[in-house]
Amino acid sequence: MSKRNERTLYECLHPQVWGKKIACAKGHPLGLREDGSIDIRRLARGDRLGLKKCQGCPDFDSMGEPVPDSQKGWVGGRAPVAAARNVGL
Repeated sequence: MSKRNERTLYECLHPQVWGKKIACAKGHPLGLREDGSIDIRRLARGDRLGLKKCQGCPDFDSMGEPVPDSQKGWVGGRAPVAAARNVGL
């Protein structure tokens, strides 16, 4: 699957933030943690969140077209480190 057609957590309706982690509301594991969550710092840093586990997910529900990089609030595709510090991460 090309990066252009990649499914990301930014587009899916099911990721939920719980404290300092992101989990799937449908119960699918996103990461290797015991509870299947991933660290919210990945989101705060502006990391690419096109997880392999999401690519063939039968419960993927798209929120619509991806937001263009120019409208994501940071330049160069990455959030400034200071922004992550400001949210307590």
